[in-house]
This record gives sequence, structure tokens and C-alpha cells, in this order.
Amino acid sequence: MRGSERPITLNPYAAPRGPEEPFRAAFDSVDLFVETLPPPVLRAAIGVLIGIGFTMLVLFVRMTIVVAWNPTGVVLAASHMVMALVAFIVAWGVREGRIWLAVVGFALSPLVGVASLFALYTRSIAGLVGGTLALANVGLLVASLAAVETIGRAKAELARVAARDARVTELRAPRA
Repeated sequence: MRGSERPITLNPYAAPRGPEEPFRAAFDSVDLFVETLPPPVLRAAIGVLIGIGFTMLVLFVRMTIVVAWNPTGVVLAASHMVMALVAFIVAWGVREGRIWLAVVGFALSPLVGVASLFALYTRSIAGLVGGTLALANVGLLVASLAAVETIGRAKAELARVAARDARVTELRAPRA
């Protein structure tokens, strides 16, 4: 009897299948939706990116007030605003599973660090906060790269399943 035993597949409580039916891991939309939820480390990375964005906005306002009539200072203040916007976009992108935006987040960290050192040199506590967040950003993004990739793949598969379900529903609809 040993040779006729079948291996347990996905669900041991499911109705028995014939030996000719291949094993298929069937995912429904709920399983795929669960894969799109961010794990705690990714939530922390998103929080750090949002914190970087708000810190850069504070430094932008500070620089704008101080160097309003200096063209070089205005360009420096504008760079703080651009870094804030990029941080917010990267936070949204890694939540949506876009791995290339995580790479942009890595490139953002040294820029935020340099801007924070400049702010720290001018005796602003926001410089210390920005530098700390820049270091935390690198570590958390490294730890959450696999989660970002998983979310991206799950969202693509979820879109494919939704399109397939829409085609099946369209084919089953009665024609008038």
C-alpha cells in the first residue's frame, strides 16, 4: 500500500483528487491582498521616510526665512523642498511595491545627511534629527527590500487575477 499513497497537497481536508490531476497552488484575491500588506519593518521605513520629508520641509522653511534675498540660499532652500517631495514619493512608492523607488530612497539618504550636517553646523536641532533619520532610512530600506519586491509581485498578480475574473464574468454574462 505504500506506493499508492498520495502526498498531502495544499489542503489535507479537501475532496480527494485523482492521481492524474497536477498539483496547482490556487491563489484567490484574498491571499494576494494579504501579500500586499506591509510588514512592520516596511511600515517603520515608511515612517522614517515621512519623517525625513517633514524634517526637510522644516529646514526649507527655515532656509527660506533666513536667505530670502540670496540667490544661492534660495537654490539651497529649493533643494530641501525637492528632497522633502522625493522622500514623500519614495514613501508612497515602497508602500506600493516599486523597488526602483527604494533605490531612489538609498540615493536620498546621503543627500539628506549632507543637508542635515549643514543645518547642524548652523546650530539647528533639525540637523541632528535629519541625520539620524537618514541613517535609519538606509538600514530600514535594506531590511525591507524583500517585502517591497513581494508587494510589487503580489499587486501585479492581483491585477492579473482581477483581469482574468473580469473576462470570465464577461463571458458568462447572458447576451441580450
